[in-house]
Amino acid sequence: MRFPGALGMVLLLYLLVLLPWAAWRSARHLRAARSGTAPPGARPIPSRTQIFATTLAMLAMLFWLAWITGRTFGYDIFAIPSFGLRELLAGLAAFAAQLGLRRVNRAIRTEEERRKMPVYGLLPRTRTEWTLYLVTAIAAGLAEEAAYRGVGMSVLTWSTGSAPLSALILAVAFGLAHLIQEWKSVGIIFLMALLMHTLVWFTGTLVVAMVVHAVYDIVAGIVGSRDAIRFEREAAVAAAGPTPIP
Repeated sequence: MRFPGALGMVLLLYLLVLLPWAAWRSARHLRAARSGTAPPGARPIPSRTQIFATTLAMLAMLFWLAWITGRTFGYDIFAIPSFGLRELLAGLAAFAAQLGLRRVNRAIRTEEERRKMPVYGLLPRTRTEWTLYLVTAIAAGLAEEAAYRGVGMSVLTWSTGSAPLSALILAVAFGLAHLIQEWKSVGIIFLMALLMHTLVWFTGTLVVAMVVHAVYDIVAGIVGSRDAIRFEREAAVAAAGPTPIP
C-alpha cells in the first residue's frame, strides 16, 4: 500500500473516520431525545433550520477539502470529457435505479417502523426550511460526489492500487455517514453509493452523478416530507382521542 500526501490523508480521515463517527453520535443523540431516554442536562435537538445550516457548513468544508486536495494532483472536479445520449441515458438509468432502491427501503420496513424513524423529524415543513433544504440537496450533490466518487476515490485508489476495493471502502463509509437514517437505510445507501461509483466510471465525469444525486435528494425530500406531515397529523388525531358523542 502506498500513502498519499498530507491533504489526501486528511481527506481520507474525514471521509472514513470523522463523518461516520459524527453521524453515529448524532443518530444516538437524536434517538435518545426522541425516546425520552436522554440523560438530564443533555443538549436539546436543534431546530431543522439549525440542522440545515450546520449540514451546509459541513458540505462546504467537504467540497473545499476535496477541491484543494484535487488541485495537488491536477484533478478537475467539473471536467466533462464528453456528453451525449450515452451519458444522458446512463444518468436517467441511475436515477431510476435510485428510486427503485428507495422503494425497497420503504418495503423492508413496517408502517410503524417508518413512523419512528428520526429522519422524518428532520424533513422541511416551512418555506424557509424548504429553501435551506433545496440548497442543502444541491450542495450534497456537489460535495459528496466530489469527495467520495471523485477526489477521495482517486486518492484511495492510488493508495491501495485497487479501484474496486476503494469503491467498496468508500461506499461503506458513505453509508455509515448516513446513520441518522437508521441501519436498514445504511445498507440501501451503500448500494446507492456503489451505483454512483459505477455511473462516474461509465460516464467519465462527476457532473452527471452530481445532477442525479441532487435531483434524487430533492425528490426524496418532497415525498418524505409528505409522509412526515401525514404521520404528524395521524399522531395528533390519535392523541386527541375519539370525538365525544353529544
